[in-house]
Amino acid sequence: MCPTDTSPALLPKSDAVERQNAHLLSLRHLDPFSMKFVPIPAGEAVCRVHAIRGGVMDASLGIFEHGSKEGERVPYGIDFFFLIEKLWNDGREPTRMLFDLGLRAGGFDKPAYKYIEKTWTIDPGRGAAKILESMNIPVESIRAIILGHNHFDHVGDLRTFPPTADLIVGPGTTDLAGLANEMDVPLKTLEERTVKYLSRERDKWKDVGTFRGHDYFGDGSLFILDAPGHVPGHLAALVRTSSSPPIYHLLASDTAHQITLLRSPKNPSTTRKRYAAYPKFGAEERDGVVPLDSMHNNLEEAYRTIAKAERMDLEDNVNVFLAHDWTMDITLGGNGGPGAGPRARVLAKKEYVTLEGTKEELDRFKSRDWQHMKYEVYSTALQ
Repeated sequence: MCPTDTSPALLPKSDAVERQNAHLLSLRHLDPFSMKFVPIPAGEAVCRVHAIRGGVMDASLGIFEHGSKEGERVPYGIDFFFLIEKLWNDGREPTRMLFDLGLRAGGFDKPAYKYIEKTWTIDPGRGAAKILESMNIPVESIRAIILGHNHFDHVGDLRTFPPTADLIVGPGTTDLAGLANEMDVPLKTLEERTVKYLSRERDKWKDVGTFRGHDYFGDGSLFILDAPGHVPGHLAALVRTSSSPPIYHLLASDTAHQITLLRSPKNPSTTRKRYAAYPKFGAEERDGVVPLDSMHNNLEEAYRTIAKAERMDLEDNVNVFLAHDWTMDITLGGNGGPGAGPRARVLAKKEYVTLEGTKEELDRFKSRDWQHMKYEVYSTALQ
């Protein structure tokens, strides 16, 4: 979710910039019922999901929501990643996978990430490997890591996982050298493991709800979803946690950054939040025109993916779990938003929650009063 660097010499002329800006400002949410929907395949195979708190951050609301007030902060706070355990009926040990890796404990070497660390207030917590250790999950037991996308708050530290853990990335992800740069790891860290580049042409995909999904285990318990828009290669995952009744959790990474940017307000008189357009990081004004940017690499495509996720969320048996959904953090017993000091917040609550995968839990998630939720402690900045 990083702003992109821009070389002024490569920027188009001011008239083209004006057209691009106008297009960006014209984009709006799409009707979720305009998205093609194919019933999710039924089946008996299931997985267990653990929601893991991979650190906390503070950010300006102005880079997310259009019309926010200057200086207003977003309770962005939480940074979830997920442990997925494929459960077998034949006595085998669960097959373990991670979806994203959260923030990196100990900081980054990449200059752009170091800049973010200096200008944002970030507490990465203990890092994915240490948290798994406290869960009695050996890192050697992780079969694969599905990378929702390659931004600093999702890549963690791949060096803390052995080469036996495959890395799965989405269509359009940069080449190996570029990926190593984005993940801020030596190229050798990727070369010594299997990196699976999912392809829209070579790999098998099927319609799953509103998305195209890759059936990872071949039994419908885990679909890796093509979810473009935020950045090239952006992925989501649909996990079945119960077969009777069928319950699904859609791990959506940064499909949207806040629940207000995913769900339509229940009150029709309330204006739907949309993404902000802001001056492009590092760009210079030309003839009085400054290029605009958004939190999504392709905002038009992102709005389509958001509509797909919203349509899935309208299903009675699907919960959409955004990586930075602070209302889910509250619902799971956390208090990860601004106030009380980041380190205190991480240590004051459990670092992970094992989802029950039940209808009762799903109903609690879906019925949460997301429009009126607030953290117990709130301030305009992390203290």
